[in-house]
Amino acid sequence: LEKEEEEDHHKSLLRVERAKFEQRGDDYKARPQSWQKRQVAKTATLQAVGWDEGLNGRITGGMKGLTIVVLKNMFTVAQSQDDEFLEKMEKELRKNCHEFGTVEKITVFASNPKGIVIVRFKESAAATNAVQKFNGASQENGGKIEAHFWDGVTDYTVVDHEEKEKLEEQRHEEFGDWLEESQADLPEELRLRVES
Repeated sequence: LEKEEEEDHHKSLLRVERAKFEQRGDDYKARPQSWQKRQVAKTATLQAVGWDEGLNGRITGGMKGLTIVVLKNMFTVAQSQDDEFLEKMEKELRKNCHEFGTVEKITVFASNPKGIVIVRFKESAAATNAVQKFNGASQENGGKIEAHFWDGVTDYTVVDHEEKEKLEEQRHEEFGDWLEESQADLPEELRLRVES
């Protein structure tokens, strides 16, 4: 393409070519997947360096600290079928977590094949210490525990869709039966009429 500029009265050339999309350098650094995960990472960093953690789980700057820890690979699929094992694991986990601080709640997701357990602490410092202790720790089954703060979004429940549909169909049948039974108590003008 040629472009003529009127003021200078000379010609200049412009080059146009297809854009090339290439990776620059050998290092690829993945970014956090979502806004929530970026916020969790930011808060975890502040929590790790916050020197003046005060009452009510507040960290430097008045932000509320992270108190919910996700533990992955805590049990295998086979172990998830054994209620006694899960009960024993929960009691042992509560005892181990109690050394960090007050444990408010432990939730075992027995139907999750990734062996997920969530621990909610009262204080954010306790949660930070738990993540540091459990992350990378070895399990009796040979696996390694992965520990991180909950992102506030991820749902670890596993739903059996066939079972859910069966239960929904059963509820509809029960509701239909209830409607038919309640029709007998109504005056004729308020009863349901089905025309064929």
